[in-house]
Amino acid sequence: VLLYISAHWCPPCRVFTPMLAAKYKLLKEAGEKFEILFLSCDRTKEECATYFAEMPWKLLSFDDEEMKQAVMGACEVNSIPSLLQFDKDGFRRCDLICEGSILECETIEGKHLATSIYI
Repeated sequence: VLLYISAHWCPPCRVFTPMLAAKYKLLKEAGEKFEILFLSCDRTKEECATYFAEMPWKLLSFDDEEMKQAVMGACEVNSIPSLLQFDKDGFRRCDLICEGSILECETIEGKHLATSIYI
């Protein structure tokens, strides 16, 4: 399970989300067994709904601010976009370098979820 933390108002998120969605669809079509859950940092429920309409995965409750803060605190999420992979051993952060360079994320049983995507 991957947890994607993002927001419509965030320019790097707006760049990364379509690339992640495209890779998600390719991996699902190839039969990969995984899921992405979206945790929104949008300011309003309406912004969240508009942004989420672009995504092919599941949405965690926008209204549960306590849960959002608990997850972000426990996982030490300090910036967005963030992508975390959870498995039986806990979680690990995927390195998303969205400042005009390259995106790397090694997940899903050693397969690259996203690799060498220039943004």
